[in-house]
Amino acid sequence: MDTKTSSTADARFAPLPDVVACHPFFSGMSEPHLHILAECAGRSEFDAGQVMFRRGESANLFYLINDGEVSVELQTPGQGTIRIQTVGAGESVGWSWLFPPYEWRFDARAVKPTRVIHFYGIWLRELCDEDAEFGYALMSRTAQVVTARLQAAREHLVALSRLALESQCQTLRLKGKDLGKRIRQPTKKL
Repeated sequence: MDTKTSSTADARFAPLPDVVACHPFFSGMSEPHLHILAECAGRSEFDAGQVMFRRGESANLFYLINDGEVSVELQTPGQGTIRIQTVGAGESVGWSWLFPPYEWRFDARAVKPTRVIHFYGIWLRELCDEDAEFGYALMSRTAQVVTARLQAAREHLVALSRLALESQCQTLRLKGKDLGKRIRQPTKKL
């Protein structure tokens, strides 16, 4: 049996400190730091399609996914919703709680029923200020998430640019064919 799957499937019944300690995001963290994190944690559930947070709203939560799937999205004028990345069990969502102005940079929506552990950002920021070692451990893990999200966003932008360019080329080819037909057809004399 897959360890990631079995540990996350049992998370809803396990004591919260155990769930926090077993989550891959906190792998290698010291026992005292895990204890601090468990003190700041709670459990939440989201139905399929339910929005967890929206870009521009106040960001005060950080989520570890125990079970389910979350789409990290960006709303763009004229394009609608662009899915930046889909994350699942064993991963995290939300890093905006850590950086001023403490507003979400993306939207997050549960793709299917999702269970998470949430942490209160204000408490975590205060704890990071009080304990530099704890702050570094949390920041280095969060930096990895930020890097992955930015890389995923960049890859989507490149793919969208490529699609837009291909669409423009196709339009120009069709217009060129239409123009060629008009040039070749003889005009009637009056």
